[in-house]
Amino acid sequence: KRLVQSNSRFSKEPGKIHDNIDGIAVESITVVPLDYRAGQILWPEEYAADSEPRCASDDGVMPRQGGEFSGPCASCPMSQCKYNEATGRDDLPPDCGNTFNFKVMDPNEGIPALISFKGKSASAGNKLVSFMVKNGYKFTVRISTKFISEKKGDFYILEYSRAQELAPAEQVYFARQALRF
Repeated sequence: KRLVQSNSRFSKEPGKIHDNIDGIAVESITVVPLDYRAGQILWPEEYAADSEPRCASDDGVMPRQGGEFSGPCASCPMSQCKYNEATGRDDLPPDCGNTFNFKVMDPNEGIPALISFKGKSASAGNKLVSFMVKNGYKFTVRISTKFISEKKGDFYILEYSRAQELAPAEQVYFARQALRF
């Protein structure tokens, strides 16, 4: 099961999180984060609603098959910082952006799912990684969308907040579930 962020005005229901199996769209979800993988994704420069990534890596080490690039991410020119004429340094962000893919579980239904924090949501994904490292399986988190309006346009980003503390027996249960997936 994959939970997909519908993030632009071109989406059917922008600002909602979609379940690709049930077809349900909700404004927020409460889950227990079980695990994560940091990856990379490169989108075409020109946006189109049906755009596929030019290249993507689920682990930030090697790209998926079928992408535009085939070598290790570390040596790919698209993952390197770009030269900034104003500063004379390579300090502009790379074309290939970070993505954080999370394995999560609904605490009530016990159904695992995947959700990705990418683009403008990547910084919240990075913070969720730190939260997971610090707290383990101690809390549920609420993942929701937030509307952003800036020069590049209007869009939604994912954000998270700590929800509820889990009982010790629940923490053990979710730690075991994390090992299964």
